[in-house]
Amino acid sequence: MDENALFTAICDFRGGTYVSQVAAKDIEQAVRAWADHIEQSQDIPDASTAIARDARFHLDELDIQPTAISSLSNVWCISGLADDGPVLVNFVRTAQ
Repeated sequence: MDENALFTAICDFRGGTYVSQVAAKDIEQAVRAWADHIEQSQDIPDASTAIARDARFHLDELDIQPTAISSLSNVWCISGLADDGPVLVNFVRTAQ
């Protein structure tokens, strides 16, 4: 992917669903951009910073890449733990 695409992130955490969009060249950059966005915006009450750090930790320290969802195009998933709660984030490339 040469140009930035629009990615929609759908995050499920502690019974809430938090949706945001970021522009990025690929899925790894989309996860990083989303982590930066939620950390700055604090969109996820009392957990944005912990979730952002966990996403970066998976990419940087554990070298775990987002998982492509089989049988779908342009859809990925990441998961982790933040503040002792499971986090599930689906990323959808929604526009080129």
